[in-house]
Amino acid sequence: MRGVILTTILALTLPLSYGDLVAAQASSTNLAAEHTDACVLLLPSEISTVVHLPVEKGIRRDAGPQLDGTYDSTCLWFVKSKKAPTLDPQAPLGGRSFVILHVIRWPAGSGLVHMFLDSFYQASLQDEIPGKPQPRAIGDDALWWGDGLAVTRGDVGFGVSVFVSDSTHARPGIREEQLAHNILKRLDERAENMPPSGER
Repeated sequence: MRGVILTTILALTLPLSYGDLVAAQASSTNLAAEHTDACVLLLPSEISTVVHLPVEKGIRRDAGPQLDGTYDSTCLWFVKSKKAPTLDPQAPLGGRSFVILHVIRWPAGSGLVHMFLDSFYQASLQDEIPGKPQPRAIGDDALWWGDGLAVTRGDVGFGVSVFVSDSTHARPGIREEQLAHNILKRLDERAENMPPSGER
């Protein structure tokens, strides 16, 4: 598991050390992924609209460039609940309400982004995640894994999870899907504005 923020948090968004899975394939290339800032892909106001509560400014914690050529970025937003959180040492972040976004960008054209979702299926087989992955129709490919939504778009894979105790939703993952649409919009905008690889 890559250490990006807190081990307890990353266990929610990256259930398997997929860096180990792809390193052997990626080591055959000298490509490096573009830097990514997870905090600019989602606005506190957008999160607030989805969770119906005030949201603090995002906290960025990047692992940065990795040996497999990827760039690893994470952003954490604390949600201001209507009541004081019930302390629970077994719960993520002790029971505080929050949203977390973990973004991995692969080298352009490497074709390895599929390993992101593959890692969740592997984790499911080993009972390392709370639910069996369920495909979702969003981005290029996506799945709901019990505590979060994992999505790929181009050379980017991201996991977004919402932990807010003040509200419940009939269909698990609906809030994560709403946030993912905002994330995908910004990823697409950045892809359109990036110069061709030969001009960078």
